[in-house]
Order: sequence, then structure tokens, then C-alpha cells
Amino acid sequence: MILPAADPLVAWRRIALDKQLPAPKFPSGVRAPSVALLCALLVLAVVSAVYLGMFHGRVIPQAVVDSQDRLVTSLARGLNATVSSGVAEMEAAAKQVPPGGDPAAVLTTAAAGATAWAGAAVLDAGSRRPVAARGEPVPVANVPQDVPRTTVTPLIQGKEPRALIVAPLPDGRLLAGMTSLRVRPLKLAPNSGQSVLVGLPTGESTVVQGAPPAGGPAGDVIKRTLAETREGRAVRSTAGPPGSALLVVAAPVGSLGIAVASTVSAPVFDVGSPWKGLLPAAGLVVAALLAYLVARRALIRPVRRLLARAKADACGDPGPRPKIKGPSEVRRIGAALDDRARPRGFRRSCCCSASRRSSSPGPGRSGTPSPTARCRYPRRWCWTAKTR
Repeated sequence: MILPAADPLVAWRRIALDKQLPAPKFPSGVRAPSVALLCALLVLAVVSAVYLGMFHGRVIPQAVVDSQDRLVTSLARGLNATVSSGVAEMEAAAKQVPPGGDPAAVLTTAAAGATAWAGAAVLDAGSRRPVAARGEPVPVANVPQDVPRTTVTPLIQGKEPRALIVAPLPDGRLLAGMTSLRVRPLKLAPNSGQSVLVGLPTGESTVVQGAPPAGGPAGDVIKRTLAETREGRAVRSTAGPPGSALLVVAAPVGSLGIAVASTVSAPVFDVGSPWKGLLPAAGLVVAALLAYLVARRALIRPVRRLLARAKADACGDPGPRPKIKGPSEVRRIGAALDDRARPRGFRRSCCCSASRRSSSPGPGRSGTPSPTARCRYPRRWCWTAKTR
């Protein structure tokens, strides 16, 4: 029995079939891969636009920054090693002195190490006056009030950075030594404006090599960079002559509060506008849309048509069947559905051809339609019994 297109039984069968079939949810379903690809490419487009837009304006080459960073890190390690060696020698000398020992012998023991002491002294426990001294006078005013263990106090004397190391003796007296913080000789380019500075926790700084720009914005940048080394390595720059900028890189010297900074006039390059990432982002958006449309046309739409065809066959819908196009797998499934829907023992023929053949022929006419006659009902077929 062939049901009409508007038969309520077909509609009821379709409703019952839709309730029985599982409804796929994301990420399952034939549409999920194309949607996931579209979303991934759109996110990549946004990230590329933002990331490329971050680098714009005039910047200093990273190679210059890295070279200055390696320089100040090496100098900071050297100064830290100098101070650590002086602390170890001062503590060793203090432990070798017996209570009430000769102050001159104490200084001789302290000077026997490898550290070059600019000055040393044994200080009285109460008045802090020198009991014995050697070399340059030790700045007693910079000695801490309470010295339970060896302390290091950085200071500047005569534009030279120094470290004042004070260790307690067993009898309550203090052994103080002062050593200079020198950096190794560097080959500085005369035209680059490069210099090396040492800064103290108090905000003071002194130049150990080279000649940095003094005063103005350059001096403020140097001070702020040295102050920021309390949290680690610091990098700052400020505008300089046309085509260049003043680069300041600083590194801390251990945990002493001292910082080593390097200044250099570095070249700057224009890396483009903040909107330079829009072009590649637009290309990714176009590629995402094209990929989605191709997947929809070549895969999603044929599979959905195939599903609609299968549902129509299952419900007995006699309406016209859509033509199945798409990949070879989809076409093979469509051909299988066509073969399954064909009744056994019947042949397929055109409706108008069947109607003409079934009608009685008139005088001088046969029941076989003309081979040149066109079908009046395109895409409509009837199943007629095979005759021998």
C-alpha cells in the first residue's frame, strides 16, 4: 500500500522514530569536527592578533639586552665572591684569637688571608674606639650597634665602593676590616656610552668604569633601576639621541643589598604598528570559514540527506527522494537504500509510461509509449509487475 504524503500515519511513524533514535550531543555527531575546527582556528586568530600587536613601536634588540644582562650577572658574582671570601677569613681569624689576646696579633692573623684589606682595626666593645689599627682608618660610624654575628655593611669612600666586615671576638671586642669592591677591567666601546656602576641600599651609587650620562631623565632611570634590584634583575630604558636609547641593566650582589648596573647607548628598531596582527588573523578567519563550509557541503549535508532518506524509508513516506551526493561511502549507502526499497518481483518504470502501458491502445496505436516522449512526472516512479 502506497501512503499519501499527508497521511497522518506517516507523521506518527516519524514522531515515534525520532523519539526512539538517540539525539547526539557535542562533541559527538557529524557536525562536531567542523565546529571544533572552526572554533580552534578562530581562537588562534584572536591569539595571533593580540600577540603580534604586543610588539610594536621602537624596541631595543634582545641580543643587546641579553649581553648586558650576562655582563652585570658576571660582575655581581665576582663581587659576591669577594665579600664571601672576606667574611670567611674574618670569621676564621676571630675564632683563632684567645680571649684577651694581643690586638696587634689579631690584626696580623686577619691580614694573613688572601683578601686585600684596605684597613682593619680591633674595636673596644663598649666605646667602639679602635684599640689597634692597620692601614686606612675604619669608619666606626658605619659599624652596627649590635653585632651578634659577622655583618657586612656596604659603603662608598672616595667614589670607591667598599664593604665593611665586622666579626665579634670571644672577649666582646670587634674585629673590623674594610675591603674594596673592584670589578675586572672591561673593554668598553668609547662611542657606545657604556659604563658600570655600583649602587648601595641607601640609594647612593658610584661609577667604577666608563662615564654614564649624568642628571636628567637618564640619572632618574639609573636610580630607579638600581632600586628595583631588591626584587631581582631590573631592566629599564629611556629615549636617547635619534635612532638610539639608553639601556640600563642591573643585577643584585647576593643578599647584601648591593647592585651592579651597566648603561649603554643601544640602537632601536621600529617593529611596526599594533595592528600588524590583523592581517594574519583575517587569513586564519577566512581559512576557518572555508574549512567549515567545505566540511558542511562535502560531509555534513550529504550525511543529513542520507539520514532523512533512511527515516523516510523507515516510515513509509512515498514522497520524492533527494539525490544523494557526497563521498563514495555516502553514495554507497544511498545505493544500498535504493536497492533495499525496490520491491522484489517488480520493476521500476516511469509513472506516465506505466499509465500509458496500462491503458488500452486506440486504433492504430500500441500500448508502448514513444521512446521520444517526455515524462510528465519527473522524478516519480511506479513499481509494476514484471511480465514474461
